[in-house]
Amino acid sequence: MAFDDLLTPSELRYVMDDIKNFPTNLVESSAQLFNDTTDNSYSNQSLYESDNLDVKVLPKRKKTRKMCDSTYENVSSNLEILPCLEPYPGQFDFQLQLPADSSAHRWTYSKILKKVFIDIDKVLALQFKWNYSELKPDTEFYVRAMPVYTSHDSVKISVVRCPIHLLPDNALNVGFRFVEHVMRCEHSSTTYMKDELTKRLSCVTPLSRPQAGSETTTLTYKFVCKTSCLSGMNRKPISVIFTLEDACGIEYGRQLLAVKICSCPKRDKVKEEKNELEKTQSYGRILKSVDSTPNLICVRNTNRESLTSQSELLKDIKIEGLNMVTYRLLLVTLYDAFLGKTIRCNLTDTDDIVHQLQTQLHELDKKFK
Repeated sequence: MAFDDLLTPSELRYVMDDIKNFPTNLVESSAQLFNDTTDNSYSNQSLYESDNLDVKVLPKRKKTRKMCDSTYENVSSNLEILPCLEPYPGQFDFQLQLPADSSAHRWTYSKILKKVFIDIDKVLALQFKWNYSELKPDTEFYVRAMPVYTSHDSVKISVVRCPIHLLPDNALNVGFRFVEHVMRCEHSSTTYMKDELTKRLSCVTPLSRPQAGSETTTLTYKFVCKTSCLSGMNRKPISVIFTLEDACGIEYGRQLLAVKICSCPKRDKVKEEKNELEKTQSYGRILKSVDSTPNLICVRNTNRESLTSQSELLKDIKIEGLNMVTYRLLLVTLYDAFLGKTIRCNLTDTDDIVHQLQTQLHELDKKFK
């Protein structure tokens, strides 16, 4: 076959022009290549880890569909510095479900707290449901699982394991390279990632279509560090963000699951549920005692749905035949009760009512000095 048969005259001229313009100085060529890969218009690079690949730093790429490769390991991450903690089903109605029965496993779910309590290194089977009917059969989608701290003080910090569980001779680390990750997926094609900018750890797993007769796809996860571990999570509350993404890392849906990793899931569940009920009932008891006290105060609005709206209660307090000493004693009692509960339970939605009680006390003291 002749060379002319391979290229048209216009294509041949295009190739010859490229050859003539190609830099002859190797240093100049390398510098040009370096400048191209460090352009400010490119997004931050990410560090990707996989069971089937060596750890490597990927070149910076623009986050566009055209730049995506056929393998998911070559996709730039799309993690924000402050992750969004709001559910978002998206256009594919992405949903997360738990199995109905967990009695035979070392985990339990609290409907009151909307939280999973699970023992370390125990399997948590999660069911993912999404509307894939309008997609082509060869369209690939993935689920990214990323643990995050939910408190405002720690939300920017990456969730990592404690130094004890990071030891190479730990039984949980045998045969597993990515020991820094708190969460693992048992799927063989799972990719473990670390974002270079935020340092957040996540695992990305292909989401296959449900099998015949089923509406969900099940993935199994494990947690390999406890939330009570010092120098690790250190009792800070965490949630796992599950996002539905395509091969380019574009997010199409999001669901959250609060998790506590502990040795006795059922015991901790009962304890936290009891504390939550006491926290809400104690406020109800204070209101009930105020409403039932004769000739002291009258409350016009008694339908309250949240602690934030309770601050309006103080505006409706009126004195009816009550001397100032008793009235001040009542304000002091309410102030001490709310302030103590706020400090013990680390509440934030009671700040308004505590502030208003304190203001009324100051005004009363100034008035009758």
